[in-house]
Amino acid sequence: MKRYIVVTFKHFFEQQEQEAFPDFRVRYYTIREIIHSFVAAGFHLQKFEEHRGWNGGNTPWEFTIAAYK
Repeated sequence: MKRYIVVTFKHFFEQQEQEAFPDFRVRYYTIREIIHSFVAAGFHLQKFEEHRGWNGGNTPWEFTIAAYK
């Protein structure tokens, strides 16, 4: 399932600038999609580490992947 979130910051600009401001979307990828794309591209995973967010919670916020080809 592809999930997009429409992001707009147009209200920070003057009205005239808003008309020329392009629309864009942010695409959120799952960790599974990211790892599968590495494997599909022929990489061999060497290490995968999850890092907690700044708030110290238990939910991973960032990650590091080491891979070689």
